[in-house]
Amino acid sequence: MAQATPAVVAELAAKGADVTAVGGDVADEDDMRAAFDALEAVFGGVDVVVNTAGVTRSRATC
Repeated sequence: MAQATPAVVAELAAKGADVTAVGGDVADEDDMRAAFDALEAVFGGVDVVVNTAGVTRSRATC
C-alpha cells in the first residue's frame, strides 16, 4: 500500500468519512477476495469499485 495511505485515511476520517484502506495484488484472485472480505466485514458490502490499477502482461518480442 502506498506510503500516503495512512495519512489520507486519517484525513478523511477526521472529516467524518467512514473509510478504511485495503491492499493487495490485483492480479492475484486470492488477494482480491481477501480485500473484499475485509471491506464487507467493515462496511457490510461493497457498492462501488474504482479500478485505478494498471496491470500489464509482458511478452517477448522476436
